[in-house]
Formats: sequence, C-alpha cells, structure tokens
Amino acid sequence: MTAYDEAKNFIKNYVLRGDSMDSLADSSMGSYSDSRVQINGYIYPLTESVGVNACIKLKRFEVGVVLKSTPTIIDRFSLKQLFNDILNEHKPQKAQQLFLF
Repeated sequence: MTAYDEAKNFIKNYVLRGDSMDSLADSSMGSYSDSRVQINGYIYPLTESVGVNACIKLKRFEVGVVLKSTPTIIDRFSLKQLFNDILNEHKPQKAQQLFLF
C-alpha cells in the first residue's frame, strides 16, 4: 500500500459520513500503529535513530504519512486532494430511466 492510499484510508470513513474538510483539519487526528498518519500538527519518523529533530510540522490542510516499509521518510499530501478523491470515487450513480418498449 502506498502512502497516498494509507492517507485516503485514514480519512475515508469520516468523509463518507459527511464530516467537513474544516472539521477534519481542526481535529488534528493521528494514527500511530504500524504506520503513522497525522492531520496537521507534528509527525515523527518511525525510527528513533534519526532523532527528535526529524519531526515535521504539518500545515492545517496537510496529511503526513510514515510507512513501516520506509520508516525515515515522511510523505505529505493535501487534505483537499484526498477529500475530493474520496468523494469522486464514491459519487452516487445517477439513476437512469429504463424504457419499457
């Protein structure tokens, strides 16, 4: 799984239930399991060898991801782009009128 997919999976349920982009940005949520995902605030690498100075301050509409496979690399993505990608993927299908004859 790529870092972009990890970030999308992290916010997907919140977007689909109707949370706004502002509420996600204000939440400063994070997940610190096998990989790390953080919405704004600070994110740290998975390895301790790089030190505390390796943390990155994320902007308000930024999502940071650190994958287990690349513990020293912090990827950053736009919350707006992730949000819009999820909405576009799960856009309800337009109803079609079926013809009887």
